[in-house]
Amino acid sequence: MDKLRKMSVCFYGSAALLAFICFFVSFGAGVNVSILGMTGTASVYDLTFGDGMEGGVLTAWIFLLIAFICFAGAIALKYTVKEELCNLGTSALGSLFALVSGILYFCTSAFVGGGSLGAGAIFDGILLILAAIVGCVPLCLKLIKK
Repeated sequence: MDKLRKMSVCFYGSAALLAFICFFVSFGAGVNVSILGMTGTASVYDLTFGDGMEGGVLTAWIFLLIAFICFAGAIALKYTVKEELCNLGTSALGSLFALVSGILYFCTSAFVGGGSLGAGAIFDGILLILAAIVGCVPLCLKLIKK
């Protein structure tokens, strides 16, 4: 258990890496729509920044960005500030934003108004929920210690 507490920066780094990967997974299909026999696909980035911009997907991307910054900030705080509560709180905040962003990515088809979820939205949701779990491990270890 003590080895896991000392490796907290590995958990912060893993969560930051998972969140960083989500920026590139977003180039995949977000929604697959089929209307009158014609099919169309829109990537997550197209739904975020393109002509068919959706507010919910943009909110999920902003939360993804905040989560990544929080995880990277937790790594920086681990080495600069000796107070452990600062990096634990920053990582917990990043985990909260990653969890909400992951859930919002699973709601992409509802934001668009129909269709099936594409691989980009599904993998973004899975990776962000996994990042939220990994980012909370050091806080859980601290709470178990007490």
